[in-house]
Order: sequence, then C-alpha cells, then structure tokens
Amino acid sequence: MSAHRTRIKIADSDQYAWLDAVRDDLGLTWRGLMLKAEQRLLVSEQGWLQEPTAGCGDRTAESQPDVAGEQR
Repeated sequence: MSAHRTRIKIADSDQYAWLDAVRDDLGLTWRGLMLKAEQRLLVSEQGWLQEPTAGCGDRTAESQPDVAGEQR
C-alpha cells in the first residue's frame, strides 16, 4: 500500500478518502485545509493559555514584598 502524495503522509487509503471528502465538502484546496487546521489549532491553544489553572488563585499580593514597609 503506497502513501498518498500530500504534504502529510497518509498511508491508509480509507483515511485519505475521508480527508479528501472533508476537504472537498469544505470547498478547500489541500493548502487551504491545512491552513484552516492550523488556524483552529492556534485558536484552541490561545484558549488554553487564557484559562485559569484550577487551585492557583491570585497570589500577586502574597509574592510581592512590602516595599513601603522596607523603606521606613
């Protein structure tokens, strides 16, 4: 079974057919499909970075030294 020729290797002909059908349904070229996938990945990664970590409250005040107290 030979790999289909795209920028990504797809060895399974069923997977290639599915991906090609998705691409065709969206009316995209292979490049357009990859750009859309990259765009969605970047958006989801930005969402992960903006989510607060559970159990980590705002410790800004606790971690900053009492500068006014030290200057007295």
